[in-house]
Amino acid sequence: MKIVNKCTLIDWDPVLEEIKDKPGTDAPFMLPLDEPAVKEMLDELKEYPAEAIEWFNYYPGVDFNVRVVKEFSDLVNKDCVRAWISKINPGKTAPWHWDYDANEQEYLNKGELVRYHASISKPAPGHVFIVGDQCFYNEAQGTIHEWPNYKSYHAGANCGSEPKFLFNFLGYR
Repeated sequence: MKIVNKCTLIDWDPVLEEIKDKPGTDAPFMLPLDEPAVKEMLDELKEYPAEAIEWFNYYPGVDFNVRVVKEFSDLVNKDCVRAWISKINPGKTAPWHWDYDANEQEYLNKGELVRYHASISKPAPGHVFIVGDQCFYNEAQGTIHEWPNYKSYHAGANCGSEPKFLFNFLGYR
């Protein structure tokens, strides 16, 4: 995992203001439970308390301005495949998983994929994000990381008292 830079070119506070009162989409219920790879991933979590799992996704053009995706795309010099903002509320987690995408093969037919995330909340006690064997805590707002693999296992937790937000970006290398 490498830090790409600290993004001061995008003002994340207005983006967060734009989505703060929107419900977003409850991601766990969007998973195709009949897909073998998804079943396998969920089998690994069968002992995980279901009431602790909750995260919400926000999408450009629906929940926030698409200009943010264009600005981020220019910043990392990558064409965007998809982008979204994820939120974990206090006391909730996104357990150890990789992101399933029904359109993955379509994306791969067009090029090699690369994944980034940006910490867009201001640093707050209890906001934790893990990718592979690396843990991120108290990241400065706007810090961008390039993932070692777009399908890396990852997890997030909010042990704090305010929502935790990440900007997620999948692009072509």
